[in-house]
Amino acid sequence: MDKAEGLQLNGLKVLVTRPEAQAAPLLEAISNHGGEARSFPLFEILPLDTLPPVFEQLEQYQLIIFVSRNAVIQTWAWLDQIDRLDDRKKLDANLAADLKSVLPTKLPAQLKVAAMGRGTTEELSLRGQRIDHLPSDSFDSEGLL
Repeated sequence: MDKAEGLQLNGLKVLVTRPEAQAAPLLEAISNHGGEARSFPLFEILPLDTLPPVFEQLEQYQLIIFVSRNAVIQTWAWLDQIDRLDDRKKLDANLAADLKSVLPTKLPAQLKVAAMGRGTTEELSLRGQRIDHLPSDSFDSEGLL
């Protein structure tokens, strides 16, 4: 059953603080339930400028915990960027091959994957990623443990 089923907001004015790129579904749901929703993004999710050094060491880890949809999106953005090294005309073919031999283009098979929340789970599933651990009672870090 949908938690919001039967909920009526009766003109309640609501500010939504999600990043603008992710606010639309919640804004629409509030409006559909009679509220007046306005986007009020207080932060923005941006990729790192440089590859995190741990990408070269993923084989050394047993578990990765994705705490948000954004974490999945940014991880796969790096994996896709590494995978496309061969496509860059400016990059020497030998250098591309050397980098791809060190940097992963997907998560290592032995790396177990944990997901926090429905959005994170959905994003991993869209990418065809196996999910080994989900919180049992609540979709937060404590629920996983």
